[in-house]
This record gives sequence, C-alpha cells and structure tokens, in this order.
Amino acid sequence: MLAISIRLSVRFIMEVGRKVGIEGFNLRNILRNPIYTGWRVIDKKRDMSLAGKYITKDGRQGDRRKIKRLPDEVIRVKVLEPLISESEFNQVQRIIELPEVFREQFFSLG
Repeated sequence: MLAISIRLSVRFIMEVGRKVGIEGFNLRNILRNPIYTGWRVIDKKRDMSLAGKYITKDGRQGDRRKIKRLPDEVIRVKVLEPLISESEFNQVQRIIELPEVFREQFFSLG
C-alpha cells in the first residue's frame, strides 16, 4: 500500500490514483483508513438515547446514530503487521488535509 509512500513530489491524490490504478476518491478513503498502521481503532459507539433512534418509513426501528467514545473508552486492537508507520500515516493525513492552494506550494518545493 504505502510502497507508494506518497512521494512528496507527486502533486495531487488524483495523480497518485492514476499511477496506481485507483480512482482518486477511493484512494483518499484508503489513505484515511488507520487499519494500515496495524491497529483497529473503535472510537464510536451507538447512541442509546431516544435522540439516537432512527425510525424507518414503515415505523420499524432502524439503526442508531453513532457518537464519539470518551478517550478512555476508545478500543485499540492490533489486527495485522503494519504496512506503514503511525508517523508516516499522520504525515499523509496532514498532507490530505492541506487546502489545495497550500498543497500546490508544498509539492512545488519537492
């Protein structure tokens, strides 16, 4: 996966996607998934309050809204050998979050 390693000379996610044969919007979702660091992080839970209840069109109960867990309730489970280090993953997240204008400036330096 990150043998791609998001070389800093590549300008946009769409270009990276073309190079590896993945649509840009799919690549963005893949790069945001922390599972590739080797850890499954469960940081949301069902909202068991009345406000969290969805009702479907036919009146049956649907799913419930998801809410963030408290920091001490977050579950982290090691599920596989990491394909990328957490520091590289965090660096990719910072690059993805940059507005396009700043991303262009960032990549023109490399």
